[in-house]
Amino acid sequence: MAHGLAVDPGSGPEQCGTAGTYYLDTICSSYHTARFWRLDGGDNGGEAPGKLPAPTGVTVGTTTDTSVSLSWSAVPGAASYDVYRGGMKAGTTTRPSYTDTGLTVGTSYAYTVAAVDAAGAVGATSSSVTATTTGYTPTCYTASNYQHTSAGRAYQSGGQTYATGSGQAMGLYNTFVTHTLKQTAPGHYVVADTGC
Repeated sequence: MAHGLAVDPGSGPEQCGTAGTYYLDTICSSYHTARFWRLDGGDNGGEAPGKLPAPTGVTVGTTTDTSVSLSWSAVPGAASYDVYRGGMKAGTTTRPSYTDTGLTVGTSYAYTVAAVDAAGAVGATSSSVTATTTGYTPTCYTASNYQHTSAGRAYQSGGQTYATGSGQAMGLYNTFVTHTLKQTAPGHYVVADTGC
């Protein structure tokens, strides 16, 4: 997040403010500050969760290039569930399952889930699970062995250079030897001098 006051425009109970210069559309920081310092009149200040326990058995189901399916054990008394991706609320569902869509190809995401009671009190948050979307769009890089190593696409050992991930030998670690590396997955490169 850039430097500024965090607001979340809208009329929901956790929303406030109007986005603009130095007012960033992320979360309603005033709401969370009031809850933390128990200024909201509730009994769950200090970021303490509501009375509902954390959902258990959170598992990753089907993943595609742009979506992740999650499921968990139902929590008695839960009216709905909030699903968080990377700590930010991704969505709400009334069932103990959720499909997150519009994701980036070949990317890892961390998810947690919290049960919400009929009064809107959010319970404890589940343990985190990580899901990785499928697919990857290969990218090619042509550079010297020194430049590949500096960029993390290769590493050097004993004066020799090797492609990161595949470990393929690339020759001397210097600025004179040039190769094309093809990134086939995050952190995995292969030598592709014959074409990419």
